[in-house]
Amino acid sequence: MHIRHAKTSYIFWRKTSLVLIFSLSVLVISQVFLVLKVATKEENWILVPQLDKQTALSNKHLSKEYLISWSDGLVSALLCVTPDIIEKRMGEVLAKTSPAGYGVVSDRLKKEAAELKKHHLSTAFYPSKFAIFEQKNTVEVEGVFHTYFGKDKAPVVEKKTWILRWDRAPNGLILLADFYEKKEALL
Repeated sequence: MHIRHAKTSYIFWRKTSLVLIFSLSVLVISQVFLVLKVATKEENWILVPQLDKQTALSNKHLSKEYLISWSDGLVSALLCVTPDIIEKRMGEVLAKTSPAGYGVVSDRLKKEAAELKKHHLSTAFYPSKFAIFEQKNTVEVEGVFHTYFGKDKAPVVEKKTWILRWDRAPNGLILLADFYEKKEALL
């Protein structure tokens, strides 16, 4: 009788273990499919940077409107400054800078701030044209740059182009990787 009971018990546990193994296999396979589906799915978001306009973007493509709004905000923060607010603006921009570009951007901004404070300059930049190069992760912003030396002197007005390069953070956020003036080649 013990042999019969042991054999029945063995068959029962064997069938149960096969069912458990099959169930676990199905769960693992379904989890793999779900992970693949989520990883390859394109997500879309609607950002509302201003009350009068909406900007759509996805995790794979950045819209032209978003890149223009992003670069316009950074250019305004960096180039419309006085000696009194340059430090605050630098902090705001460096908070939106990628770790890879932080050192270069920080050094460049510190040099510009020192010159601005030393000569008591105020600057303003009025963008007129934005060119987006998504393959290079850059935006070129062309416009008129005003440098003010004081209340009694006329500003120096120049046409300049600034280049902003971005990096994408793992969460999809774009961060400033570099910011510099485009120098035209002298012929």
